[in-house]
Amino acid sequence: RLPVAPHQLPWPVSKNDFCRGLRRGSGPRTIACEMGKQSVLTALSLWGVCVTALWKGNPLEAGVPEAKVFLMEPLEEPQCTTEMHRRIMAEIRRRSEFHPERAEFIFVNVDTLFQVLWPSRNRNENQVCVGSEKIHYVSEDNDYRYYEALMTFRNRYPNYQKGKKFVYFWNVNLKRRKQLIHNRYKDFDMVFIGLDNTLSNDNTTELNVIQPLFPDMLPRDSSFKSLEERSVLASFRGSPSAEVRDKLFKLQAPEGVKLDINRYTSWVVRDPRNPLVGSYKDVLANSKFGFSPRGEQHYSFRTAEILAQGAIPVILDDEMAPLYGKNMSTWAVHLKEDNVDNAVDVLKSIRIEQLKSMQEQGKWVLECAKEMYNFVKCMIRTLPEIV
Repeated sequence: RLPVAPHQLPWPVSKNDFCRGLRRGSGPRTIACEMGKQSVLTALSLWGVCVTALWKGNPLEAGVPEAKVFLMEPLEEPQCTTEMHRRIMAEIRRRSEFHPERAEFIFVNVDTLFQVLWPSRNRNENQVCVGSEKIHYVSEDNDYRYYEALMTFRNRYPNYQKGKKFVYFWNVNLKRRKQLIHNRYKDFDMVFIGLDNTLSNDNTTELNVIQPLFPDMLPRDSSFKSLEERSVLASFRGSPSAEVRDKLFKLQAPEGVKLDINRYTSWVVRDPRNPLVGSYKDVLANSKFGFSPRGEQHYSFRTAEILAQGAIPVILDDEMAPLYGKNMSTWAVHLKEDNVDNAVDVLKSIRIEQLKSMQEQGKWVLECAKEMYNFVKCMIRTLPEIV
């Protein structure tokens, strides 16, 4: 229990400034004195507000500070952009400071993420390319425009580069040129955000975020079938695009255990021509667990889709970086790829009380994936924690 309720604080103070002080290692009284305040009681109150929220790991929790951001517009409009980029930038623009002096993180309105698989399942509908009838991949061109924008920032705001973090969204194609990119931006303090970030041994600052839900996979309502009522232990729909998936398709259910694992190369939510596939939503809604294996890349829509139906994700990707830099074991099972053969035994051993706790903890992750407002909110609230 906090000594003083947050709304009863006896003096005006920024919770954001206070929590940032805690992250740099200062104690509550030291920070209060730095801010010109001597009330230890108030300092302890603020300490409880922000630290309690951080311990829970939920970036949507009340009291978690939100990073101050500034959106830098490029000199030249990029040739191609995606719908995901446009929606992310719209949310960043709403939060942008008027001047970079007040911001901690600098975003650049150039689409280097280039996620063409959202929100439509038809990738051609998710891209807008100016002056070209043929849709093509241009992330490397946009990377160069991003670099130009940073040079513009340096020339326009020469006194404000120091102390700023520059946010770069990247994808798997750009990460193949990782060293080149690091060398190009070595004079800037960079944060690399991705939907498929892997564990890294270098000194770069990276943030892995969840892939937003497809609109047709949004939950119908907030109520789920109870875990006790679900007759399927675990389910999966997908194509054999990685070795770990081949192992998954070979899983055998012992007597008394039901698995619903279906190899489907032309994946859709519902296909009336193939009654064996049925509705993926209904399958997940009747499953205690849903498998979320890596595919050709290290991101998966299925983690959010599994959470959306109240099931527990079983993540099969040894190289995946933790989402939002947080402990995923509170809401998901992270199984080693070479341990897939033992998946049934592992999942059966988890008690129902623990499953219910994981289901509850997974709700904040789902909220980050349900709409773009929360997607960006989770991202920029987590940024100060990882730097």
